[in-house]
Amino acid sequence: FNQSDLFDNLITYTYDEGGAVSDEFTFSIGDGTDELTGQVFNITIIDVAWEVLGTAGFSAGYAYNTSIVLDTSGTQYVAYMDYGNSSKATVMKFDGSNWVTVGNAGFSTGAAYNPTLALNSSGTPYVAFRDGDNSYQLTVMKYDGSAWALVGNAGFAPDPASRNCSFAIDDSEIGRAHV
Repeated sequence: FNQSDLFDNLITYTYDEGGAVSDEFTFSIGDGTDELTGQVFNITIIDVAWEVLGTAGFSAGYAYNTSIVLDTSGTQYVAYMDYGNSSKATVMKFDGSNWVTVGNAGFSTGAAYNPTLALNSSGTPYVAFRDGDNSYQLTVMKYDGSAWALVGNAGFAPDPASRNCSFAIDDSEIGRAHV
């Protein structure tokens, strides 16, 4: 194999989860003129297992284009395009035991493509998404404590400017959203 094979992910190592903490393989390498043989490559295995947070499959249907953030206390929030609710936007948070809906599930008026979630310094969730009801233009909504409300006008930025947007909220008193 060569460096290009490594860059193209053609060489892989598969861990069999057998509990080993290290492994190694021996290889030889040459450039056509000189050859270096019997080289040992050592691997340290850090066994970190993924854990399900709450109940697996907590969404009403398929959850696409997920966006995950943590608030200042470490509470996990997720926004996604909710196939169980006509592809509209849904936001949920983990309460320590269960995933609970923030406001109503499927709160956008139409399909919410590529939702991006952000929290302001007070923990208020904001979601920016490509709005299927507004020619796929960018819409931003925030949760006001009882319902999701528009921030500005729906569909304010044209497609393709709305594709794969980044989203942040400043800490000013106004709490401006920057997309």
